[in-house]
Amino acid sequence: MLIQKETQRHSTAFAYFLQLGGNRGYAKVADKFGISETSVRKWSQSFGWKERIADADEKANIVQREKANESYISTIEDFKGLKEQVFQ
Repeated sequence: MLIQKETQRHSTAFAYFLQLGGNRGYAKVADKFGISETSVRKWSQSFGWKERIADADEKANIVQREKANESYISTIEDFKGLKEQVFQ
């Protein structure tokens, strides 16, 4: 049976789960919040934790790619500026 309403405790547990990154696991959440791993699994299923993690990861990847592109463009522009100074 799925839980219908996400409480602050559920949200806090999800935030903890999310910040665990590559080390995330239901057992860690269960230990942190003093509940059973079965309860954490129920929360995850009820509130779509896997899908939310995938969405968060995709958003983080987009931001990372944008920053890498900005850095690349900045480096190219810096190089062009140096080239112009050297060959004037």
